[in-house]
Amino acid sequence: MLLFRNSLTSFFTSKKYYTPYFKRVINKYKYPESYLKLFNDLNTVSKEVETSALITFSETISFGASLKSIKSKFKGSYRLVKELNDVYVLFTELKTVGYKFIIELHFYKEKLVYFKYVFRNCTDKKQLKYMLMKKYFNEENSCFEMRDICIRDKEGNYIFTLDEVNLSINYITYDYDFYNYVIKMKTQKEKKKTLQYNNAMDELYNRL
Repeated sequence: MLLFRNSLTSFFTSKKYYTPYFKRVINKYKYPESYLKLFNDLNTVSKEVETSALITFSETISFGASLKSIKSKFKGSYRLVKELNDVYVLFTELKTVGYKFIIELHFYKEKLVYFKYVFRNCTDKKQLKYMLMKKYFNEENSCFEMRDICIRDKEGNYIFTLDEVNLSINYITYDYDFYNYVIKMKTQKEKKKTLQYNNAMDELYNRL
């Protein structure tokens, strides 16, 4: 009976990951262009500032951490999806000190390569950006505008913000061959599209 009750509770708490919002977000990760856009957004930031702090998800979870080890540390509900070959995305929600936000963790070949915090309907974006700068820089440097910079640590990991419909804080690395993978996937997609077009034109030519 207890097992059934726990399963039922898990079912209803996980339903929040099946809303139209999550459907839209998950759908975009079917395409390598979504990840390439992130790298492009990072590369177009006007200024790069280096921090002495190491950029990690937590004290015990760094880039390259395995999907299995991270799942074992999660105590709340989450949803795990796979839209591209070798790429998994884990979604979870967290509420703390008045902030409610969505966490995305992206794994390539089951290694953490990208994660982000999405703040929906956030009315105090300035405070979030201030806290981020205070964490990675000292008092005198905390006046930087996050929209103008990206933060880089000594390991080559990056943080940058995107203030679009929702504010997102993005953490990404070029390690673990993920960037090369999405470039390869996009190239293969374009070749397939070109081949399909050429085959269609050949068929039309033969029918004329």
